[in-house]
Amino acid sequence: MEVERSERLELKLSPAATGCVFVHSYSDRVDLDFNDVNAESGVSHVIEVKIPMALARKLSEELANDLAEYDAKVAEKAAEKELEESTEN
Repeated sequence: MEVERSERLELKLSPAATGCVFVHSYSDRVDLDFNDVNAESGVSHVIEVKIPMALARKLSEELANDLAEYDAKVAEKAAEKELEESTEN
């Protein structure tokens, strides 16, 4: 029998959260830093994620593609709505 250990960490940031990226020139690492404040408790949260450069490249490519697809779908829906409104008038 093989014993495995797994962990899951889920973070939900508010729309007021801030973030920054720092690409290290002296190592193969990228830092992702997020800051947020819980509106109910007033507690400040600082999240630091350090990832290898290869993973950062892969994630940035996936993020850019997913955002482009999202924007295209939103534009398509807006165009469909505009067409429906113009044909109703």
